[in-house]
Amino acid sequence: MSKLRKIAIAGGTFGVALSIGFVMQNEDVMAARFGTDIPELEGGVYDEPILPPPGPDALANGPVPQQQTPPASEDLAGSPMPEGAPAQTADAAPEAEQEGPGPAIVFHQAPERAEEDTAEAAPVVLAAAPAIDASLLPARDVVTLAAAFENDQPRVPASPRGLTAPDGQISRASAPSDPENGACRTTLTAEPAEAAMVDLTLESPCMAEEQATIHHQGMLFTMLTDEAGTARASVPALSEAAVFIASFESGDGAVATARVPSLPDFDRAVLQWEGETGLQLHAREFGAAYGSEGHVWQAAARGPEVAATGEGGFLVRLGDGAGVSPLFAEVYTFPTAASPVSGDIFLSVEAEITEESCGEEIAAQSIQVKADGAADALDLTLAMPGCDAVGEFLVLKNMLADLTLAAR
Repeated sequence: MSKLRKIAIAGGTFGVALSIGFVMQNEDVMAARFGTDIPELEGGVYDEPILPPPGPDALANGPVPQQQTPPASEDLAGSPMPEGAPAQTADAAPEAEQEGPGPAIVFHQAPERAEEDTAEAAPVVLAAAPAIDASLLPARDVVTLAAAFENDQPRVPASPRGLTAPDGQISRASAPSDPENGACRTTLTAEPAEAAMVDLTLESPCMAEEQATIHHQGMLFTMLTDEAGTARASVPALSEAAVFIASFESGDGAVATARVPSLPDFDRAVLQWEGETGLQLHAREFGAAYGSEGHVWQAAARGPEVAATGEGGFLVRLGDGAGVSPLFAEVYTFPTAASPVSGDIFLSVEAEITEESCGEEIAAQSIQVKADGAADALDLTLAMPGCDAVGEFLVLKNMLADLTLAAR
């Protein structure tokens, strides 16, 4: 993903978050200054936060993926891997100086404020949030939401506090596209579904046939709204307190949350990338051969009902490929808590060499969320072989960890 693309996504998402009074926090710097007020959502504020109040102890309990740098392994089926086409994992970034885990965020140094400006600055008011005296704003690191596929310590963020609905309920928040025109309001609804899935509905009447980016716990994908400004997706939750952000390039967007208490019953593996790369996520359950019943991938994806009954895993592909520089994600889910048999599930990433990807450098990121809530993330940069190898595959065996299950 290009640097400009990263900046655009991060900036647009941060604008959406501000417009609804929702700022993701690093440690408790902003919480200590401004309190923990819950933003006013459509239908009123919640009575009280579901998640614990802010504090280092609360942050320490959240799942934080650890940077992994396993040796890259790739096999070219049908032709040898040419020299000069290595698969390289991103270099581990230096350890952050801050203590404790933090969300997948990017820090930018705020410009120094002139004393005369600070003394008489007018209050800054966030939509649906208490007024904030600008003189209290710290002249230090400003927290912004994560850009896609950052190579420096990719992490799945812990869920923001105070933005969760009671179990089985739906929540919705919005940022109006035009404050003077209520008909243009953008809304996002999140409804829990079977197998720890969440059904999203994005409605933005004044953003018809526009590309929207969906953000969830470090996972991103894009989809195009229809002629009525509506788009829908069924998304695997990556957190029990699931927060979803929908943003448009213009800065419009909305946030929705849902409680997914069944998530600990499942293991999930995510592969995400930008553009037409030929990447695929494969799962071979209990020694299944390629093309057999237990081989789960895009062409044999199954559905959530299989996992809901404990029969096996399923795969979901997110992203419709429409718009500029589309983002995709594939998510494999296995019902760990309901598995009737014991054994291993082999996970791998494959890259088909296509006319679009041959000779190019592609980037991807994996996120793995285990049943115990632990999460890991890994970045990959891969130089694809030349176009004389079109139709062949690279098999990357170290992007994801295999699952070892015990019968229940």
